Amino acid sequence: RMMKAHNVLLTHFSSRYPKSMQGSCVQGIESASSDGNDTTVQHAVSTSATPVVGLAFDLMTVSIGEMKKLNSYLPALEQCFAEVLEQE
Repeated sequence: RMMKAHNVLLTHFSSRYPKSMQGSCVQGIESASSDGNDTTVQHAVSTSATPVVGLAFDLMTVSIGEMKKLNSYLPALEQCFAEVLEQE
């Protein structure tokens, strides 16, 4: 917040959680990103000063324009990591 960033992209999760993104979680995220539905983008638009936060993994390309859509995938990613977080 102090740097007044509009977008924040968090990276380098694969070394800490190498087996977390497997199976149905990855397939669900991939199908959601290819459905062409703009409602996910509208859902992520915020009127507050809170920055848009997204997660990136190895070999992933994200443009600035895709950040709001990427932010809408956070609830699905939280479910993917729920088991890992419970173990810690």
